[in-house]
Amino acid sequence: MVDQQPSMDGSLVSGTIQRIAQVYLFDTCTLRCGYCWLAENGNVLDMRQLERFKDPAFLEQVTSFFLSRTTPLERWLLLLSGGEPLIAPNLSRLLAPLLDAGNHAGLYTGLMVGRNHPGFRFLLENPYPRTDYVMASMHPESEEEEAEFLEKIRMLKAAGHKVLVRYVAAPKRLHRLEELSERCRDLDVAFYPTTLFSRNYPDAYTAEEKEHLSAHFSSLSQHVQLEGGLDTDGLRCHAGSSLISVNLQTGNITPCITVHRPVIGNIFEDRLSLAIAPGFCPEPGIACVCDIHFQQDVVPGAAEHSRFVQIAGGFAPPRDYGTELATMRRGGVRFSPHNRIGIGEVRDDSRLFYTNEEVRERYRRTHNRPRTSLSRKVVRELSAPLTHLKSCSSAARISDRTPVRITTAPGRWSWAASLPLAVDPAPDISAWLRIRTTVQEGEGGFGVLNSGGGSYQDRCFLPADNLARTVFLKLSSPAKASSLIVENSTADGTRAEILLHSIDVLLTEA
Repeated sequence: MVDQQPSMDGSLVSGTIQRIAQVYLFDTCTLRCGYCWLAENGNVLDMRQLERFKDPAFLEQVTSFFLSRTTPLERWLLLLSGGEPLIAPNLSRLLAPLLDAGNHAGLYTGLMVGRNHPGFRFLLENPYPRTDYVMASMHPESEEEEAEFLEKIRMLKAAGHKVLVRYVAAPKRLHRLEELSERCRDLDVAFYPTTLFSRNYPDAYTAEEKEHLSAHFSSLSQHVQLEGGLDTDGLRCHAGSSLISVNLQTGNITPCITVHRPVIGNIFEDRLSLAIAPGFCPEPGIACVCDIHFQQDVVPGAAEHSRFVQIAGGFAPPRDYGTELATMRRGGVRFSPHNRIGIGEVRDDSRLFYTNEEVRERYRRTHNRPRTSLSRKVVRELSAPLTHLKSCSSAARISDRTPVRITTAPGRWSWAASLPLAVDPAPDISAWLRIRTTVQEGEGGFGVLNSGGGSYQDRCFLPADNLARTVFLKLSSPAKASSLIVENSTADGTRAEILLHSIDVLLTEA
């Protein structure tokens, strides 16, 4: 894309080639939005993804990749998202060298950090043109601290930022559109309500809801999203040439954030192969809904960069795009009949946000992590005699003393021992297994097997660390739970060595 880009002093440099990089930092976030797939699967709690940002070598790899591809006439617009990019350790150390070289950044943030947080301070100290714009999302949890959220918006605006307030328009949130539009008008920042995407939406919006929502749209991109995005069958765009997507967890680079193939480079291998001309979407059959693609003129026929620049500059009144949409259709642009949108979508769109306990449980299940605590009132505790353990394999060994030593057979997922279960509590009572164990070698797996042996009600895995651990397994259907299975879950298939100290059945309040 050839454009006029602001130089460091704000003047214009004509003929500069700008390339956009959608930089996905991590899943980790400060929020638990019900319409976010990262909260739905619990990955917002994955703090491990932040660790690499503490490594100077990692930061050097990222900055050198872009700096080696920055020249006086070739610059990058780095659009950072996640998760919550402001919580990235060393955000300033990552971005400052890139901005000092004449590149620019844009941040997609929920702003749920304190005013003295390093990420927010970095924003205040790097306004436009170093930061091209800030897309600040007001989510349901932001509304609980709305005065503080809006004060931070005011501070960013006063510092010289171009700010857009994004508002995901779940049906339960539509009643606030008029009020928030007026607040953004008072702050002279763009109000940017967007379509909810899920397995049901936008199709499930009523005609009245669509009319209400679109009455607050100021851009073409918003209308394209409400129409379900663009049909990628036969769609040509500049993704892979003027725009790329970079995943900082894997390093892989794809043409855009919507598609998963082809991999056109890797930031950690200092490798990038850009296309020299527009090409067909590599994943036909999905909907193109990412508004960045339209805002940055990546998709011919649905380009609105000049309008987006105007909108980002301050409050923009709603505008009817009926004529433009009709022109797009006449020009051969098709809106998507597909439900699959390429980027994440939630299964349950009825929630505005999840509780901390729900997100922790979803994270645990997504990552097969053991449950190590139980926040339930125990009404009865029953010991399950370890002497009832039965061998599941002639190649496994079980000692006859406590703690019981179980040596599994080689081979991942090989069953070593089983303990019969016979639990049938009252309807208002929940049942759990409390397992005290030490994994000395390999990795031990523990699962509540359904009657019939075809599936598990709950399951967890523990690597060797020679420490006694307590884990809990839920009997979701106690009457159908046939046994506890102890298995070898070691990745390379070598034997596992497991000590079982005790197994107890806990009956708790539901």
